[in-house]
This record gives sequence, C-alpha cells and structure tokens, in this order.
Amino acid sequence: MPPAAKALIPFGFGILLGVELSPPPILSFLASLLCLSLGFSLYLRRRRVADPFLLSLFLFGGMAIGVISLTSPRIEPLFGREVRFEGEVIRSDVRRYGMLIYSAGRIRNGPKARLLIRWGNKIPLRRGDRIEAIGRLRAPQPSRNPGSFNWRRYLAAQGIHAELRAKGIRRLSSRGFSLRRSAEGVRIKLESLLFKLLPEREALLVSGMILGDREIMPDEMEESFRRSGLSHLLAVSGLHVGMLSSFCFLLLRLIRLPRRIASAVTILIVACYALIVGLRPSVVRTSIIVTLALVGYMIDRDVNLMNLLAVAGMGMLAFRPQVLWDVGFQFTFVVTASILYLMPRWDRLWMKIGEGWRRRWPILYLHRLILLPFTVALSAQIGSIPITAYHFHQLHPWGLIPNIGAVWLLWAVVGLTLMALALASIWLPLAYPFGAVDWLALSALERLTIWASSLKRATLFISKPQLWQILSYGFLAVATANLGDVRRNAGRWLLLAALILTLSIWHLALTWPGRVTEVTFLDVGYGSAVFIRTADGKTALINAGPLRGGFNSGQAIIEPFLRYKGVKRLNLVAVTEEKSTLMGGLRHLRKRFKIDRLILPGESGRWNQVKLGDVCQVRIWSPPPGKRLALRLRYGRIAFLFAGSLEIEDQKLLMKEGAELKAQVIEVPRHGSRRGFDP
Repeated sequence: MPPAAKALIPFGFGILLGVELSPPPILSFLASLLCLSLGFSLYLRRRRVADPFLLSLFLFGGMAIGVISLTSPRIEPLFGREVRFEGEVIRSDVRRYGMLIYSAGRIRNGPKARLLIRWGNKIPLRRGDRIEAIGRLRAPQPSRNPGSFNWRRYLAAQGIHAELRAKGIRRLSSRGFSLRRSAEGVRIKLESLLFKLLPEREALLVSGMILGDREIMPDEMEESFRRSGLSHLLAVSGLHVGMLSSFCFLLLRLIRLPRRIASAVTILIVACYALIVGLRPSVVRTSIIVTLALVGYMIDRDVNLMNLLAVAGMGMLAFRPQVLWDVGFQFTFVVTASILYLMPRWDRLWMKIGEGWRRRWPILYLHRLILLPFTVALSAQIGSIPITAYHFHQLHPWGLIPNIGAVWLLWAVVGLTLMALALASIWLPLAYPFGAVDWLALSALERLTIWASSLKRATLFISKPQLWQILSYGFLAVATANLGDVRRNAGRWLLLAALILTLSIWHLALTWPGRVTEVTFLDVGYGSAVFIRTADGKTALINAGPLRGGFNSGQAIIEPFLRYKGVKRLNLVAVTEEKSTLMGGLRHLRKRFKIDRLILPGESGRWNQVKLGDVCQVRIWSPPPGKRLALRLRYGRIAFLFAGSLEIEDQKLLMKEGAELKAQVIEVPRHGSRRGFDP
C-alpha cells in the first residue's frame, strides 16, 4: 500500500469519529502530539514499532480537525440577528419559489463568511457579481427525517455554516479584478460559441457535460442519463479533467513541443478549466493529481498514481474536512481508486496470453478498442456500486454495456469540443468541420442513452445497504482481485475476514431494532405522513404528505425514509382525506413501491377493520358524508389514534355512535386548528 494511502485511511476515519463523537479538540490535539513525539523518537532508532504511533498521529489529528470543522465559532453568535452582508456570488440556483445564492464575502462589523442566501424573488445573477443582502442569519437545517437529505452537512462540505433569509438584495458595482467574474465571463463566451456551432439540443448537452451548466438541460434528457446509469457523464468530474489533460498533452506533443513545455502548458490549461467550471471537489482532486504527475514527468521522477490520489485526498480533507460527506467527492475518489487498483490486475491477465497472439492485429485492436474500455468501465462499476446503493438506493444492472460505448464517445466529444472552441475563438468558420463531427458524436451518445434507459430493469430500486453488507462487498472484491495472495497468505486473509465478521456482528447487535412495533411521524411540513411497521414485519403508511410547487414529499422524504428502513412493499396505505397536503406524494410512491391495499375516503364504508399482521389491528371510521377517515391502531394495550382531518362535529358524531377513540397517542386533527381540536 502506498505511504500516503496508509496515512489517509486513519486520517479520514479520525474525521469521521470526530464528527460523530465530538470529543474535546484539545484532547485529540494532545494525543496527536504524544503520538508524534513517540513515533518520531522510535523512528530515529529505526524501530518498526514506530508505525502504529505515526498512524495514530493521523487518527487523532483527523479527530481534532473533524470536531473543529463542525461549527464556525465566529458566526454562531450572530444566529437570529439581522445582518448586512457584502460578497461575491459563487453560484446561483433559480427555483420555483425564488433563488438560492451561494456567496463568499464579509458580514458588516463581523467576520468573513460563506453564506447561502435565500431570496423570494428572481434577479439575473452570474458568478463573480458583487451583491449586498440584508436579512436574518440562521443555522442550516439538519436532516429532518431518518434517511432524508442532510442540508446542513451538504452546505458544510462547501464551507457554508449559515443561511441568510434576505429581506432585500441589490447588486453592487464591480471593483477591481475578480477571478470568479473573469472565469464566468470565459465560460459564458465559450457557451455562446457552442450554441453557434451546434443545434440547440446538442449545445445544451455539451454545455452540461463540459462546462458544468446543467441548469439549462432538459429534464427528460437528465432522466434518460440517470435511468441508463450514465448520469456521471453529466457531472463535470475527474473523468472529464483526465480526458482533457490527456488530449491536450498528446496534441501538444504532436506539434513537436518539448515535453517539459507541453507539461507546463497542460497544467495551465487544467487550472484554467478548474476555475471555469467552479472548483468542484472532484475537479480539484483530479487537477491536483494531474499537476503532480506532470511535475514528476518534467523532473524525470516515477509517479505512483494511487499515492498521488491519496495525497490529493489528504490535502482536500485537511483544508475542508466536511468534504468527506460530499457524494461527488466519495463517488469520484472511490471510482478512481477502484480503476487504479484493478487495472494492473486486468493487465496481468492480458499478459498471460502468449506474446505471439497479443501482437496479431485482430487481437491487438480487440484489446485496444473493446477489452480496454470494458475493463475500465468494469473497474469503475465495481467501485461505484456501494456509493450508488448507499446514497441513491439504486443499481444499474445494464450500466456496464452502455458505459463501454459512452467512454469512447465522451473521448470524442471532449477532443472535438476542445478543438472546435479553440478554432472558433480565432475564426468561427474554422470550427465548422469539428462542430459537425461533434454533433454526430453527441447525437450518438444521446441515442445510446435513450436505448439504455429503455431496457427492462435498467434501474433497480433497492433498500439502503447496511455497514456489514458494504464491508463484505469490499472484502470479496479485494479478495477476488488478489486470489494468488489469498492462497499464499491464507492466515492473514482469514484474520481480516474474522475482523470484518466481528464488526458486522457488533453493528447488527447495536442497530437491530428487535421484534417491536414502531410508529414514525414524518416531518413533511404542512401535511401528514405516518409510517407503521409491526413486530412481524407488516408495514403501513397513513397519508402521503403534500405536493406543492416543486416539492413532492413522496419523492423527497417518504421514499428515502422507506429505503433507509429497508421497506420494499407497503401492505396498507390509507389516506384520511383527498387533499394535496395528505395524498400529494401518493402517485410517486405507487410507481416506486408495491402496495397491497389502498384505502381512500368513501371506499371503506362507515365502519371497517383491517388486520395488520398477527399483532396489530386497525379500526377505520368514515363519518358522513364519507369524505374523511379516522384510524385507530391497537397493539396490545397501546393504541394510536390518527384523526386526520376530522372536524369537531365529526368527532362528536363518532363518539355518539360508540366509536372507541380513546388512545395513548393521538395525532391532533386538522394540524391542531380550532376546527378539529378543542382541548
């Protein structure tokens, strides 16, 4: 294992422990100093026992950095106060309800800060614009439900620890030189050239793939890429930077530039590209690797790409530890590591074929055109499976097939787009031939995506994998790639397997809920959604939350929660009233989950009783005129009453008819309004 990778593993694990356990930073700092002094003194005496102490240094150092990264002490005292903020726009997202503006600047009479500004109106802004905002500062919301999106952690990964609810925003005049504004101006210029060279649809696609402007892409295009397992092509990532740097370097060498000059020019182009697309974590990571690799090539030093990957990861985590929770960082880092780790092993299998056979032109071109992209795509697929399963609860069983063709088409698109933009900057007609071929490559890529998304079971929705499943998958993947070493060092591998088994057993023991009935009231905003799982595994959902504007509670909250809980089917779904705040997410859930029985108002009769498994009973009442429902769940001596939208008159009528409404837990009718609740 490369030295930097040995340090990265305990460092990342230390950050994770620091965030989860929150120990006093001074204790972690003192422990790291102790490990440093002991490890360094033993290292000077050339003793191998120094390694554990030096690795513990990175563990405790990561814990200290992780704890410190949780908060921003200079901003927290300002929470709840009205402030005036001046800064530069990093990016702005237009939503149906207004705008989200990511900005870096300074709070007047306060510290420098990076803020998320929420603004109810829409104004034209671009990266690098200077703005002034007045509003109330507050902490970002954490995850409101198990398995749902953690907004606070997402913002922290970008260095943002506060939100500003703006009462007013005005654009300020630009002053001096701004790197962000200059990079945005270049991006807009390049995008305008693409729209002159290509038809609108292909220009939208290549702008999202190469320049990172996915906001302008059609929704159906993004959905087809997502369903086919090719959505990683739309996100500007390390793959794009690697292709861009390789193409630039080869092109510069073809025109006979010395290798040192070609390397320096390539480094400059990669740095400019990273600025143009906005310094995304995956782009920064690959830019660091490319720069270090080319510097090593310039000074005639051999480079270990896996070691460079670990160095880049260490640097990014030390600078901004919260990036560890960024899905893009995890995905690109793990996929790149998987490719770098597995490709030498595929090459060893290829070398077992006789040299005479390998040199024959059909076999040689078969390897270069099909086998090589196949092994790259397979390596990436092996690394991406746990990330996509954990975060998106999806698997793409046919994703490997379109990825083989997509790799070559993306190579063509990157190279042709680069040449077309370079020539169009000189004189537009020079770029027309490259634009025409680029149009063919983009059309082929889109057709490939549409075909792959139309395959049966192109996307499988699964439950969120547990820790023991991820550890077992990683162990089996690594052991399969090292079968020879497994045979030679069986004892070491058996010890590692026993360690993983022990961790898995402890994790199952600590997280196993047992045979109990659980009732979860989900926070869906103005609406209602209640999940029930009985002791014998039967599941029910009462109401499906609201649907308003661009917010679908079924997609944003309930489905992630059900995936998190490992639910694949719902035995019972009941809606207490047919209104958007209670059944808005139902249509989405019916597409994603199998529902055994659906009860709507007016379909259950006045009185009804449903058996939910062997231990729970659900009593259903529908007062006249049958537009509302009330449900009572009984589990042993405990009862839950879900009154839904019952008004006071409905409650009096049910009690008059002898309905048993007594319960230990009551969901207050009509969200606690006077029409439904009279204490």
